[in-house]
Amino acid sequence: MSDSRFRASSSTPDHEMRKLMKLSANSDDTRRKTYDHLHKKKRRRKICICVGTNMVGERESEVAELTVLERPSFVRRPSNMAVTVDDSVEFKCESRGDPVPTVRWRKDDGDLPKTRYEIRDDHTLKIRKVIAGDMGTYTCIAENMVGKAEASAVLTVQGKTS
Repeated sequence: MSDSRFRASSSTPDHEMRKLMKLSANSDDTRRKTYDHLHKKKRRRKICICVGTNMVGERESEVAELTVLERPSFVRRPSNMAVTVDDSVEFKCESRGDPVPTVRWRKDDGDLPKTRYEIRDDHTLKIRKVIAGDMGTYTCIAENMVGKAEASAVLTVQGKTS
């Protein structure tokens, strides 16, 4: 009976190495379990060598580098907001992924309010001096080479009360 296991780079802790070595001898199942294990640990890169052993001896594969990527998802989604004309409003949006996603905003499949908005370094969308025409749906879009995620919020604008 043959035994397959993975050897990882020297940076792999011993307990991680033991988990990798206990994987099933079925090569497809081994690859899947190894991928799942590494993905759960959110490791970006892993250097692996597959080792096959039987009563005749042992054979190692070429060194392989496994890179685990993560499609964008949201840590914080924008919330629906209701403001009064001339107020400012902020929509917060925080995403994650690997590679780190780029984040952009859109309004109702169109442009953001000209000259009255800013997108901060933390991806918060701020709109100054809100007008009735700013009402609508604002969408935060997080995108990387693995995929794209969108989260939306509705802005309601109320007239000033005297």
